[in-house]
Amino acid sequence: MLRRSASIALAASLLALLPAGSASASASRKLCFARTVLRDSPGGFVIGHLVRPQTLLVLLHDVSGGWSYVRVKTGTQGWVASRALCKNKEGG
Repeated sequence: MLRRSASIALAASLLALLPAGSASASASRKLCFARTVLRDSPGGFVIGHLVRPQTLLVLLHDVSGGWSYVRVKTGTQGWVASRALCKNKEGG
């Protein structure tokens, strides 16, 4: 539980560093993998399972580590492997 709250705190602090008005930089992406997991931190504990078709709101993208911090339709937030997301909103 401590690891999960540390991950959430880290993501929240990173979001706070975004310039004002950059909320529009968040992008919706479809899940391209048939299934993947939602994690509490990059490579961390599994907190949920995601299946296609599903659209996720990408809040942060870690290009160096290949992870994206996302929010699912239910409001749950967590990390997914960026390769599991389609390159564009339409699913391609």
